[in-house]
Amino acid sequence: MAVSKNYGTTVKYFLPSEFDPVLAFAVSELKKYLGKIAGIELERTFDESDADYLVGIPEMAYSKWDDGIMIRSRGGKLILTGTNSRSVLFAVYDYLGELGCRWTSPGLDTLPSGVSADLDHLDKIEYASSRYRGYAVCGAGDDEAGMPCMRDMIDWMLKQKCNLYFSEGFPLECPGDEWAVMNGIRPLQHIEYTCANWSVEERNSLIARREELIEFTRSRGMLIERYGHGWAAGIVEHFAALRGITLDEAKKRLKAKGRISREAGGVGMSTMWFQFCMSEPGLKELYVEHVVEYLKKHHTEADIAAFWLGDGYDNACLCPRCIEKPFSEWYMEIFDEIVRKVSEFAPELRFEGLIYFMTTEPPRSRWLEGIDSVDFIIAPWNRCYRHRLDASECRYPDWKPDFRHNASHDFENHRRPLNNDVGESIRGWKDKIGHFHTRMFEYYSLSTEPGRHRLSYDASGLARDIRDFNRLGIEGSVSCENMFTDLPFFLIHQVSAALMWNPETDEKQIRKTLASDLYGKNARRVLHAADKIGRILLEFNEHGNTEKSVCRKMIAELEETASEIEDLTVPVLDLWTLVWMLSIDTEKECSVLKKLLAILSRENTGFSRFCRSDMLRKQYESRLREISKTE
Repeated sequence: MAVSKNYGTTVKYFLPSEFDPVLAFAVSELKKYLGKIAGIELERTFDESDADYLVGIPEMAYSKWDDGIMIRSRGGKLILTGTNSRSVLFAVYDYLGELGCRWTSPGLDTLPSGVSADLDHLDKIEYASSRYRGYAVCGAGDDEAGMPCMRDMIDWMLKQKCNLYFSEGFPLECPGDEWAVMNGIRPLQHIEYTCANWSVEERNSLIARREELIEFTRSRGMLIERYGHGWAAGIVEHFAALRGITLDEAKKRLKAKGRISREAGGVGMSTMWFQFCMSEPGLKELYVEHVVEYLKKHHTEADIAAFWLGDGYDNACLCPRCIEKPFSEWYMEIFDEIVRKVSEFAPELRFEGLIYFMTTEPPRSRWLEGIDSVDFIIAPWNRCYRHRLDASECRYPDWKPDFRHNASHDFENHRRPLNNDVGESIRGWKDKIGHFHTRMFEYYSLSTEPGRHRLSYDASGLARDIRDFNRLGIEGSVSCENMFTDLPFFLIHQVSAALMWNPETDEKQIRKTLASDLYGKNARRVLHAADKIGRILLEFNEHGNTEKSVCRKMIAELEETASEIEDLTVPVLDLWTLVWMLSIDTEKECSVLKKLLAILSRENTGFSRFCRSDMLRKQYESRLREISKTE
């Protein structure tokens, strides 16, 4: 006989642990949602035989890193458990999904009512296809007003079975502070590069908010990745002190030589864009010392420590000694030693290396022999989203990026590294690393640039790429992006999370369900418009310059589509944002920005479910002021 619990019933749960806050939260979520959808009261029993729900009992082999869930009926009871406490929470959300709950977007659940909570005929054991499934949210903690949105985002990540939260940067104590802090003022971190005019108090408040988000995420059992760019702070000053030379002379010796990109900047308040002359004697030892000494004090703050050099492209030193070997070779000389030294006192810590711009060219020596605690992220900053990740046809027939000599981009002819270069890099690195683990560091919805934003309307290319992960040996993805650049469905977020758990999930059904949940009776209209927009965006040249005549044609077609959904505020806002992207620096841009501001001024828009309209308004108004100064 089927066992189910109906409205008004009181049911019991058994929890084996008194002290696990993640399991306690899992039970609180089960209690909250069963109350909402089924009117069920949930109370604890300490007698396993008396329980209806057995939550977190040890039925699966433990793994800190690999997630798996079990939802199994047994003798009139239901087991909800997993390979770790986080996975138990995933099992709870999965079971609620079986009952009809849908996690539509951060802060927005779509819930059924009058549900009969079945305990029988359930037998599911699943393991995540991708080990790492997470986000690095741009702007996390930027202001206090955005903190509720960030907490909603983190809770939504867990409902989608994401397991990794990457918070780039450092706490208040940064590497090299002993040398870099001047008159009580620390250098700008990479994450603070827009904060040059902020007071010390404002900058410290930003860091405090980011630390608060990390602790919130940790309380939910997620893996924490930290650091990234910024390890160079204090090295110039330390180098000067060791050599007994002036700071100016130290800067001169360490600064990258030759033709470097405009983004390289110099040694100043922030080392965000700064690469050193990697062949300068003593530099390697200083890098290793700064990182190792810092992690001796801070290694318990993270599960994964990311060691990246400076940001930016084509800003490596071009002195004769540095170009004798790939930039990645210099990088690995430092990274390999860091990993070995830190592993002596923090064997539980994993490390992350970065394959990005200059390190896209693989090293020529073998590294990390006997080491199995390192993951490399592949970060193809502006790759093509139309072709497969390693597509051999996705390249320029008469041009190839030269990472060694700061010629990875040819802006005059609109050329950059493409997907074939990504595939070559993966294969080259795999051949040089003892145990090669890799995941993507993606930018799926970093902006509404038409090439990538097409995935927000038609996610088939995104689904294809994730299904290729196993073939390519890629162990997941962390996506670096703004929270709300994925209108009108939040489709990229939903599809990427779902398919990294189970690649067989139907991305088309996800879109259809989202449209229904978000737009109700207007779902068919929105889907029809989305199909048209997806086809229009295919006219955008993802390999080079899109001709002005093509842009004008795309704008006209998008405006026609906008007229069909003018009454649907959120979809039409995103559509006009695409028009803006195509009309930047044209005579049409001002009128488009005014149209966007008019849409934001509508009453009862429901924007708060998707975006910070105040931030968008500031962005559009700022751009209008900028244009007016040039007229």
